[in-house]
Formats: sequence, structure tokens, C-alpha cells
Amino acid sequence: VNLEQEVGRRLHSRFNDIPSKDEFQSLVQAYWVQLGETEKISLDNFRRICFELWCSFYSHSDISVAKQRNAAEEQTRNLIKFTDSDQFAGPWERGIYRTIANLVIGKRGRLNLSIETFEEFEYLLKSWQSTGVQINPRKVVDMLAKKTEEGGYAGDLDVMERYANIVGPYTSNHKMFGDYYNHSQKFWLSKLSRTEIKEKIIERAQRARMPVDGKLARDYQLALLFKKYYEAECVTCGAKGHKAQIEVSHKIPLSLGVDNFAFDSPINMELLCHTCHKRYEAKFDKDYKKSKDPSKFLERKHKSQLRNSPWSKFIDLGTPRKKKAPRIDYSGKLKCINCRRQYKGVELCKKCGGAVRPIEDPLFKNWKK
Repeated sequence: VNLEQEVGRRLHSRFNDIPSKDEFQSLVQAYWVQLGETEKISLDNFRRICFELWCSFYSHSDISVAKQRNAAEEQTRNLIKFTDSDQFAGPWERGIYRTIANLVIGKRGRLNLSIETFEEFEYLLKSWQSTGVQINPRKVVDMLAKKTEEGGYAGDLDVMERYANIVGPYTSNHKMFGDYYNHSQKFWLSKLSRTEIKEKIIERAQRARMPVDGKLARDYQLALLFKKYYEAECVTCGAKGHKAQIEVSHKIPLSLGVDNFAFDSPINMELLCHTCHKRYEAKFDKDYKKSKDPSKFLERKHKSQLRNSPWSKFIDLGTPRKKKAPRIDYSGKLKCINCRRQYKGVELCKKCGGAVRPIEDPLFKNWKK
């Protein structure tokens, strides 16, 4: 851990208690001297400290969880208020496309944040845009192309498939990715018969998948096959075609996790136009919140899917076969991954809103106290 990183970590542990810009600026200088530096802090050092602090807001969080996202956004807005534009906001915005491209590629660096799906990519853009920075998704793709050329893996199909899963819709007309995206997806699908598409759907739905934090990520390829099989038509209003914006809706949202029957499976899918999709989501949220027993509400919905779905006889109870995650017998005591406060029986840190992990989690072993 270098000096800037340690100052950033210490600032993060008490960031929510800092009331003003003057206090923040003084605290940065105080930590800098306290940790062994006698000279006045330089602008470059200050920028690196602020970047380390900002990384701490998002690192190890789940970008798809609104509460964690909102906490990080609020902290970022305060950091912008506490600093001059050349201390944080300016250099941060200038490097934003490089930062996002690295996350898409899988190079996390100081920002330990996982982006694996198009949904998570969209959440990321909206989260950072909410703090005032302007982000053009097309420029993200351009930066991605540059890094792909520099890395020498433009012909790597595994890399290209990862890009398609995360930023696919933004690559359709791009000179580097467009041919791959259109050829491998649309052209490939056009050559399959309806029976072959059905077989592909069953095959992908049955493959072993590991939930992350209890949730299954959306399978981009499965969604594409499902759309093609049902000819991209809304099951509610009958709208079809490009203008209808046909989307794959999960009847039990994936965000609720596999323990709540939220499977990325055809049994839990239907095609809806954008308007009907939003209407369905609003109704589901309302019914879910009103239910006296949410778990029974979801169980009844799942059992209804199993009875009525034409896919039930081809796919094991609507449940994709999952790899078993290794189980560790933890004591029950939890620690915040950001400020390291300890709790029992909480899902998020009460102080900073950060994610919590069992205190015996290996990630804490290498952390300097």
C-alpha cells in the first residue's frame, strides 16, 4: 500500500462525518504529514488520493443494488464539493472512458468493481452520470477498440463475446465490433431453424452457472435466442418490429435472487414491448410489496410458471443447474469492506452504506489496519 492509497483509505473511514470543504482539505494535509511526509502535498499527490478515495466508494459493491449505488453516488457528489475542479472532477472526467473500458475488459486496477452484463453496464453509466459527468456510450466503445488493438486481442472470440455481453447494443455499427456483433448474432440466428433454436435455448438454460451474491446474471445469448424463437412479439399487446422495442422480461426479477425463484430461464421469461414491460414491472413491485408473505407470493408465482410454461418439460423445474459455491463456516460477525466497522445481522454498513462480509473473509487478511 503506497502513501496515497493509505491516506485515501483513512479518509474513507470517516468521509461521511466530514462537514465541509475546508475540513476535508485540512484532513488530507494532516494525514499526509501524519504518515511521514513533511513537505506540502503536491497537486499530483492530491489527485491520486482523491482517486483512491473515489475507488473506495464503489469497490466491492454490487452496482445493481440501488442502496449501494445511491450511497456511492452521494459520496462522489460530496467529494466533488470538497475539492477544486483540478483536484478531482477534471482529471476524473478526462479519464472516465479509460476507467470504464478497463472494467469492460476486466482490468479492475484500483477500482475493484465487477461489470459482467449489459444491465450492470447501464447501471454504471447512470450512476456516474447522476453525479454530473457526461458519458457517451459510443465513446466508451471507441476507447474499448483502442485498448483492444493495443492489447493485441482483436481476434480473440472469447474477448469479443464478453464485449457483446456487456456493451453489445452499442457496438452494432462500430467498425471493429460491428461485423462480429451482427454476424455472430443476427446472421447466425437467421441460419437456424425453429427446432434448432429451441434446442439451443434448452442447452443454454441447462448449462451450469454460478450465482454471484445469490443472483444469476442475464444470459445475453439466451435472451437473443428466446426473442428469435417467439419472433420478437409482445405477449400483451401484440406489438412487433424494431420500433416496438421488444424486451425479455423476467416475470420474477433476477435482482431477487435464485433463493426467491428468480431464474434466468425460459420458464421465467416472456417478451414484452418497452411500454408493457414497464407496466408489468410497476404492477409486480406493487403486488410484491402488498403481499402479506413475500416468500409465499414468489413461490406461488413460480409454481404457476412451472404448471403453465411450455418449457417446463424440457428444463429441470425452471432451475438452471448451478455449480455449488464452496461453503465456509463463519461465526456470524460481519465487517464493512469500506470502513471496517463490525456488525451482526445487517446487509449493509449502517455508517457508510458499504457492503459487509463475514469477518473471516479472506479479503480482510491483507488489509492494513
